[in-house]
Amino acid sequence: MRESAEQQTIHQRITELIDRFEQGNKSAFGRRADISSGVLGDLVGGRLNKPSFDVLAKILRAYPLVHAEWLLLGSGPMLRDGGKEAPERVLHIDEPENMLHPTIVRQLQPDPPIIPRPIGVPMVTVDTDRQENISLVSSKVAASYPTRYLEPEFYKDLPAFSIPLPEFRNATFRAFQVVGDSMSPTFYPGGWVLARFVDFTRETLQEGYIHVVVTRENLVVKRVLDRIEQRNTLALQSDNEEFQTYEVQIEDVQEVWRVVADIGFKFPNVRFDTRRRLSGLEADLQNLMARLEKVEKRSTPE
Repeated sequence: MRESAEQQTIHQRITELIDRFEQGNKSAFGRRADISSGVLGDLVGGRLNKPSFDVLAKILRAYPLVHAEWLLLGSGPMLRDGGKEAPERVLHIDEPENMLHPTIVRQLQPDPPIIPRPIGVPMVTVDTDRQENISLVSSKVAASYPTRYLEPEFYKDLPAFSIPLPEFRNATFRAFQVVGDSMSPTFYPGGWVLARFVDFTRETLQEGYIHVVVTRENLVVKRVLDRIEQRNTLALQSDNEEFQTYEVQIEDVQEVWRVVADIGFKFPNVRFDTRRRLSGLEADLQNLMARLEKVEKRSTPE
C-alpha cells in the first residue's frame, strides 16, 4: 500500500515529484531546478537529513504548481489549480521491453515568446541510466533531417553516444557531420561538430559564433548574426571567403544548435607548409641565379 504524503519523508516526496514530472529522470529534474547531481543524489538517497531552504525554493520555483505545504509538511494536495497536473516536460514516446536500447523521449514545446523565434524542442534518446545521448546526424541523413527531426522512428536508426565531461552536462547536445568546404579552414568536409541546443525561450544567440541552423529546406553550419529585431532574419556567414553571406527568415528556422566542439580528421601541418614554401622559393631563387649567370656570360666580351 502506498504511503500517504504525511507518512512520507521529504526525500520520498521529492522522489515522487521526479517520477511525476520527469518520469524518474533525476538529471532532467536537476537541470530544471538548478540542483547539482550530487546534492540531488544525496536527497533522494536519504543521505541528507533535510534539504536546505535554497534547494526547496529552487524546486518550488521550477515547479510552480506544487504546493509548498505538501512539499514541506506532506499535507494537502500536491498540485495547485484543483489538482490539474502540469504538462510533462519529458514525454515518453516509446518504452522498449528491455532497457538495452535507448528510450526515445521528446521535450514538449514551451509557450512561444512575443517575437517569433524557433522554439522547436529537440527529440532525444536516453541510455539505460536515463541520461541523454548525443545522436549523430551524418551527411547521409542530413538531407532528411529538416523533414524528419520530430519523428521518433528517425532517431532509432541514428548512432548515439555520451561524453563523460562536465562541458556536456545540463543541456541537450547533438553531433552533425560537416558537408562542403564553406567553413574551411575552421572545419573541413567529413569532420563533425558537437553542438548544444539553443532554447530561444531562455537564451539568445551568441553573435558571431558558429551554429548549426536547421531550416525547412536544409541544415547548415555557419556563423550566425542575429537580425531578428531589425529584419526578422538570421544572417549566415561562412569562414571560407569564397562563399557569400545570406539571410534566412526566422519563421523558416526550425532548430538552432551552438557549436561547442569538433572532431576533425584533417590536421594542417604548418611547419611542413612553411618548409614547402621555403623550398619552393629556394628552387626558384637557384633557377633565377642560374639564368642570371647565363646572361652575364653572354654579355661579357671575350
